[in-house]
Amino acid sequence: MTDWVEAPLRYAAEDLDDYLDVREVLTAAAVGTMVDPIQLGGRNPNWVSRTTKGHSLFVKYETTAPPAPRTCSRAKTFHDLLDADDRLRRNISTPTLRAMSEDGRVQVYDVVPQSPTAQQRLVERTLHPRTMYRIGQSVGVLHAARIDTAPAVHPAGAMPSSFAVGDVDDAIVPGLSAAQLVALRLLHGDRALHTAATRLLSDPSPTPSGPLHGDLRLDQILISDDEHHWIIDWEEFGTGPTARDLGSLIGDIVNTSVIASLCSLGSDPSGREAHETAVRTGLENAKTLAKELCSGYQEAWCRTRPRRLLDRVWAAEISRFAGWHQLDRLLANAAGVVTLTAQSRALAGIGRALLLDPDAFIEEFELDRITA
Repeated sequence: MTDWVEAPLRYAAEDLDDYLDVREVLTAAAVGTMVDPIQLGGRNPNWVSRTTKGHSLFVKYETTAPPAPRTCSRAKTFHDLLDADDRLRRNISTPTLRAMSEDGRVQVYDVVPQSPTAQQRLVERTLHPRTMYRIGQSVGVLHAARIDTAPAVHPAGAMPSSFAVGDVDDAIVPGLSAAQLVALRLLHGDRALHTAATRLLSDPSPTPSGPLHGDLRLDQILISDDEHHWIIDWEEFGTGPTARDLGSLIGDIVNTSVIASLCSLGSDPSGREAHETAVRTGLENAKTLAKELCSGYQEAWCRTRPRRLLDRVWAAEISRFAGWHQLDRLLANAAGVVTLTAQSRALAGIGRALLLDPDAFIEEFELDRITA
């Protein structure tokens, strides 16, 4: 649903014609036949193209059937909730859903034209703080939504890279890259870090629970030229600690800002001092965007849930999730490569600090803005 011309292709594209369920949904929707569909990267097969009737469509097929007690995909649950909640529809934009299979595994959306992701905008230094404020409002409305009278909403999907905490399943080790094995050794060799990460992902959260996106990152947000935004990819939607969404998004702002700043040094950075200055610059840029995100979030939350106050414990949990995001990116970026980059190691160090000393992050990033 992004600018698909620039999106990465799979090395071995799968033929859309091989998916009977997808063809049946497209036929029932009467949108025409997809012409020379291009397959994009992602966990699930997905395609984009114009149709013989002139529609520009993005089609996704979730390969894994929902396990009991769920009877449909999390994306379908989200769209059912959106249909049932006027406030959500007014405050959260998603690409137009053209058609969906009964179990929600096949999803057909209109392509959002000329709308880069928030990640692209940040790298290009065109991500406006005011846009982050409005994104914060959308997330705040989502988290404060009441689901007691809505369609059944199950717990959100597992956190990305959660396989790395606790006891690692021996069965997955042969499929890991050399760099991922090094990353696991770093995580498991640091007792304090491993304990903090395991508790964050395994223990019951002391913070407010509610409906959440479940995989909220900058590349899950599209932004148009007039600064309208859409939140996409609701495959992990469900209930859980709301600090997870906000922490992951702030963590991604930190991650992308620091990497963009480091990349500005070019291929021949002038020593350790230049490297440290670039990291500080990235963190300052991230702080500006995170402050606006949190301000918008607070405004929407307090307007919707004036009697359900947020506290410092909740802010500390946001910090920990922001820290875990750096380790998740460390593991994700290590897939298929031999060595860890200096950038990844530096961000892992930042993640460790956020997990072990969340109070310092609260002060530095002024997360007390979103506490009562």
